Amino acid sequence: MRLQTKALALFAVSGALLVTLVGVVQSAELKARTLDAISHQIGKQLENLDFALTRFLKDVEEDLIILAADARIRTDRDKDFTSFFSADENTFVYHISPHEQEIIDVFSTFRMVHPHVSSVYMARENGSSVRSHKRDRPTRYDPRLRPWYQLAKEHPGVVSRTPPYRSVASPDVNIGVVTPLLDHRDRFFGVVGADITLAGLTEYVAAFSLSHEGQALLLDEKGVVLASQDRSMLFKNVRSIYPEGHQLMEAEKGGPVLLDGQGGRQYAYVSPSPGTGWRLVALVREQKIQAAIREAVSANVLFLAAAIVLLSLATLVGLYRCILTPVGALTQGAWHIRKTGDLRHRFAEGGRDELQELGGAFNQMLASMEAAEAQRKASRQDMLEERSLLEERSLLEERVKARTLELEALNRDLAHEVAVRQQAEKACQEANQAKSLFLANMAHDAEKSRDAGMNGPATRPVEPERLMAVPGQGAPLPGAGQALPLGAPPAEALTGYPPELLALGSLDALQGIRRIGGKAEAYRKQLRRFREHYPDAAAELQRLAAEEGAKSAEAYCHALKGVSGNLGATALYATVSAIDALLKQGRLPAAAQLEEMRLRLQEVMADIDSLAVAGSPLPAPPAAPLALGEILARLEHLALALQYDLGAVEAVLGGLRAGTRGHEIEPVLREVAAKTDVFAIDEALDLVSELRQRLLNP
Repeated sequence: MRLQTKALALFAVSGALLVTLVGVVQSAELKARTLDAISHQIGKQLENLDFALTRFLKDVEEDLIILAADARIRTDRDKDFTSFFSADENTFVYHISPHEQEIIDVFSTFRMVHPHVSSVYMARENGSSVRSHKRDRPTRYDPRLRPWYQLAKEHPGVVSRTPPYRSVASPDVNIGVVTPLLDHRDRFFGVVGADITLAGLTEYVAAFSLSHEGQALLLDEKGVVLASQDRSMLFKNVRSIYPEGHQLMEAEKGGPVLLDGQGGRQYAYVSPSPGTGWRLVALVREQKIQAAIREAVSANVLFLAAAIVLLSLATLVGLYRCILTPVGALTQGAWHIRKTGDLRHRFAEGGRDELQELGGAFNQMLASMEAAEAQRKASRQDMLEERSLLEERSLLEERVKARTLELEALNRDLAHEVAVRQQAEKACQEANQAKSLFLANMAHDAEKSRDAGMNGPATRPVEPERLMAVPGQGAPLPGAGQALPLGAPPAEALTGYPPELLALGSLDALQGIRRIGGKAEAYRKQLRRFREHYPDAAAELQRLAAEEGAKSAEAYCHALKGVSGNLGATALYATVSAIDALLKQGRLPAAAQLEEMRLRLQEVMADIDSLAVAGSPLPAPPAAPLALGEILARLEHLALALQYDLGAVEAVLGGLRAGTRGHEIEPVLREVAAKTDVFAIDEALDLVSELRQRLLNP
């Protein structure tokens, strides 16, 4: 936007803001004055309305007292008055006596004198009643139960006004003015009253005009609308008509109350009536007040706007000659420098004002920029040379970093290989130590058995080669090209095995039989146990991984890996080993790996199910009870078999259980057998060790 345009916009906006500000200030002041004037004017009008309304009600009350003192009204001959105790609307017929008709004529005269009175009536203690005119519907009716009758009876000697109530004989809502009838002994015997309908009261109040097209409301002590030009508001509580209705009942005479109604916002002026106990309210629409304010403000704002426009034009002419023209020259020079880059351009200097000083400052700045540009060109070459050196240095650092990472990877691989070799050497040392210990223990036990004169299985030491055929329950399966484990039976010694075992596709039966000591029946039994304890191993592993995490799943997977390896289930062993490696790292297996495990497990279970179930062995004949020394020797033999020859466990454990029937250790041996059945070898070894310690240290 050009500077001239900005100047014009500035003057226009400033003038508009000034006019708006003055208009708002005057509007607020005039609004306050107008509201005060309306409050004063309407307050006087409401006082006049209150005086007239109080006088109207007083006239009715005073005339009602005179009416109650009339001897014709006070007569005690009320037995022939009309009664509606048992009236039927369809069959009722009035039977008016001459005396009752005389009273009706008196009541009719009272109505004529007071045109806003809708009904004049009398009721007696016997339930009879007399009205100034017949009821619209002669329904069954007992006047003694009506609120106006009870009010007069409770206040003897005074005239009372009832709250608004709905008429029984018509749809009107009335206000009753009632007084009791007392005899010469002040005994109550009836009530005389006059009804003023809310419609009639509205006509009376509406006859008074209010300024600014205001409308009058009349409220009783509870806030019920007694009079209103809007007949839909009659007999309703003002609190239900306006959300701010409670303020009308709390406000004193003075400032207005702002109301939100269906027709828009209204100002309400309240004037309590001391004579009636009611409240007079004047409603004035906000639009009427705003219209009066706008008329007063419009003339002043128009005059002010004209003065501001003339002043702005005069100021703009001076601004253009003294400021805008010199600024335009500076702008053109700046554009020339921008387009051409000519730092030798200079601005004219010929005055003492700020614009001329600005031109001189521009000239000095151009001279400085010209010198700086020459220095920049000289520095640019130095910077390019330095950048080239930095790039070469960065490339060298990246090469050094890459080589460092390669060396670190090689160091890690070398450390891992050293650790693996150390573990292998340690395992070999432990195996040699276990072999030496086993041979020494077996030789010692054999010597003790011969000295005691015992014979049988305990006196025949197990061949070391047979025990070393299975170094441990978790020994890894030999890979392709590897030699059989130490002491494995030669191939020609395995030719007598059942062909159905050798024909199994998912199980390497030869390898499994070797690992269990070369016993086909023992291997078959281990297959059946595996079938019983691991039918849903894949689902159980998935559940443990999902519910208890990788640690619990890894323990279960590790046990399954050892069992499948000992049985010769090579494919299942490979799949479970891969999953076990992931769980050791705290990672859960993929769905595809679990599915592969399930398929391999199904193949193994199918092969086991295809085997013919061998007949149940005959129960072992009762054996003679074993002495303590022989029990300890067989427990030692059982521990070695659990560690090195799972195939011999069943025979050793069976003989031990047969010779200890009824002994206190029988439950412990039963638990050892149960642990062996589920391949919990470590737990079985712990039980055997605890049992030996208990027998040695009773």
